Amino acid sequence: MNSTSVTEQVDRIKSYPKLLLWYTGDEPDGWGDPLEVTVKSSNLIKSLDGGDGKGGAGYHPVSLVLNCQDYYFRFFLSFPAAKPIK
Repeated sequence: MNSTSVTEQVDRIKSYPKLLLWYTGDEPDGWGDPLEVTVKSSNLIKSLDGGDGKGGAGYHPVSLVLNCQDYYFRFFLSFPAAKPIK
């Protein structure tokens, strides 16, 4: 994860009124990037995001899409905010 790039991107658009959420990963499987990158990027974004200046840290939700096909599904579900859609 390039924290400088993430910081620049978040700071550039966090106050846009139509920003719905942060999308951090599309089907990470642990092969292309280390597994902990999803947590590190989420934590960094939450610390930077003040939304409209009134919402405080983590004003917009942080999301990613999982299609783990039995790779590391249990790892991702171990995060406190992880909720599988049934």
